[in-house]
Amino acid sequence: MLYLDDIKVEFESQGFKGTHIGISHDKDKSVLFLESVKSTQTVRCPYCGGSVYIYENGQVKLKDIPIQRGTTHIWNFFIHRYQCNCCHEIFTEEIPFKYTGTRITYRAANWIKGFLQQKIVMNQYKRINPKTHD
Repeated sequence: MLYLDDIKVEFESQGFKGTHIGISHDKDKSVLFLESVKSTQTVRCPYCGGSVYIYENGQVKLKDIPIQRGTTHIWNFFIHRYQCNCCHEIFTEEIPFKYTGTRITYRAANWIKGFLQQKIVMNQYKRINPKTHD
């Protein structure tokens, strides 16, 4: 039998590289790890357009749709915070997969919208898939 632990993840999309997938011991949560591959030469300050340097590194976790019923799927991004060499403003790189103002992916947001369009309320959804509602 093949487990996700046995799969090496190699893909690059929109400035991020998938590195590996982790699975919890009870197999109810999977985590996809992604890291930024943007070089500081390609990033400009959003305030003044100046050059930047990496100020610090950080992590952002986004929930995604479950891979299978009863599981939680997380995307764990390793991102950069930059500081401008000119105006010294600090800013964090954008995650193009993140639904604005939330901690979920666009795909998860569209999945939830689908439930709402079908008029499935959260209590009904919790009965369908009890482990992914939080």
